[in-house]
Amino acid sequence: MKYIYINWKDRLNQDSDTSEITINFNNQIYIKNEINLLWFTGTKWIYLINEYNNKIKITFSDNTIKNIEIPNNKNYDVDTLATYIKNTVNYAWFNMVFDYDKYIYTLSATQNFTLDLTQSEFYLLLNMKKEIYNSNNNILYWNVVNFLDPLYIFVDIAEIQWTLTASNNINSNFCIGPINSERFGLFWYQYKDYEQSTPVYNKEIKKLTIRLYDWNGRLLNMNKCNWWMILSYE
Repeated sequence: MKYIYINWKDRLNQDSDTSEITINFNNQIYIKNEINLLWFTGTKWIYLINEYNNKIKITFSDNTIKNIEIPNNKNYDVDTLATYIKNTVNYAWFNMVFDYDKYIYTLSATQNFTLDLTQSEFYLLLNMKKEIYNSNNNILYWNVVNFLDPLYIFVDIAEIQWTLTASNNINSNFCIGPINSERFGLFWYQYKDYEQSTPVYNKEIKKLTIRLYDWNGRLLNMNKCNWWMILSYE
């Protein structure tokens, strides 16, 4: 059994913030049977709001339109997110309150309104559909934001044929999760718990290009927080 230690800080492109890393070997390595993911850990720091999910629109029954663009690359909790949206709308006594018992948001105003979730991927945070939602008697209930996303991290090695389908968008060699940390915190994986391997038959490689993806097939950005991995092969 032979081992490959990977440290994201050793990536060739030091200017990159994404989770992609390319490692060149001094000599070609020969993989006869399979490659195993033995150990994977790091600090997950993923912003709740990014450039893909920071837009929603609220239209009131008097045709007043409020386009909301939430500052991205920031972390929010249930209260600070509600406060920002409420203060940005600032119309028709619009309010947004989180119910800690039911674990949902309640949106209310002095007139009916629509919530347009087609403006960005914000709907994914809510486990809702990419639709326009109508209030009923000036009230609209909103699913809680998913602060644990991504629950899974998919590891793709470009030089080795994939064996898993992460989503409709990406294929991968290994799946890590469910991850027991929020968007910020430590995560870890050990082979003895999951025993993930990818079959490889008599392959010589000179480098490894590793990319981490979330469930939606988007290249993961942990904002320069480091991660480590140990692969084994024979």
